[in-house]
Amino acid sequence: MYVETQSCVVVPMENDEWTVYTSTQSPSDAQYLCAGILGIPANNVVIEVKRLGGGFGGKGTGDRIPRGPAMVAANKIRKPVSCVLHRADDIASTGKRHPALFKYRVGVDDDGRMLAVHVREYLQGGYSRDHSVGAYGRPQTFFFMETLIAKVAQRVGKPLNEVKKLNLAQEGDIALVGSRFNNFCLRAS
Repeated sequence: MYVETQSCVVVPMENDEWTVYTSTQSPSDAQYLCAGILGIPANNVVIEVKRLGGGFGGKGTGDRIPRGPAMVAANKIRKPVSCVLHRADDIASTGKRHPALFKYRVGVDDDGRMLAVHVREYLQGGYSRDHSVGAYGRPQTFFFMETLIAKVAQRVGKPLNEVKKLNLAQEGDIALVGSRFNNFCLRAS
């Protein structure tokens, strides 16, 4: 999740030219969208992106939402217009990761060592208005794994870090894909 919500400032200039300050990962898309809203040539719109960090794909297409109303309003009143979405509106209008459902059973000993885990993972991978970029489905899976181990720790009454350390893979363990962990250096002495 990016820190800055979707936002822009639209400034009318002279000769039907516009400057749009926005945090976008797609300045060309922003330029054509803004020009299309007013029915003007794209070269009449200058998109300014001061700096952008950690958009995680959320500023690729979701950032379109505030520009439309801001362009229309600025055109109507011929003054600069700022549009900044509240976090709840940002999330509701842009969507984020596709939903996931995890059904599981886990067997543990009294110390919290996982002896058996059976997981069914359901990811809504069909059409979705959500726009995640990179690691498709993996953040949901990692969230599930962290939640699972936290529940195990709570159930056996042990500190979370102790249960995590107890369940770290060790040299020679077999991974789910069938390969062995060799030259493994995660465990601290």
